[in-house]
Amino acid sequence: MKFIFNVLKSCDSSDDEFESAINCAKDCIESVLDDDSLSVTVIDKRIVIESIDHDREINFTLAECKENVKGCFCDASGKLYPEFMKIEPSEG
Repeated sequence: MKFIFNVLKSCDSSDDEFESAINCAKDCIESVLDDDSLSVTVIDKRIVIESIDHDREINFTLAECKENVKGCFCDASGKLYPEFMKIEPSEG
């Protein structure tokens, strides 16, 4: 199982701004999860979190993951970064 955060680009954001913001969010997620058994990658406009050992499941739910990493997509006031229009989490 893996978790996928589909990140929708804001119309007001350039491609470079969006790419920079999504990579910052990925780095933040890696820091928040701080788990050597997990891989966090950016594929197209998606951030993918999965176990490095495919025989081992992630030990938390999508809801728990979403709650833990929501700050990685928002500013200090909780507002979504302007480069992002919407974040759509799902299981893959």
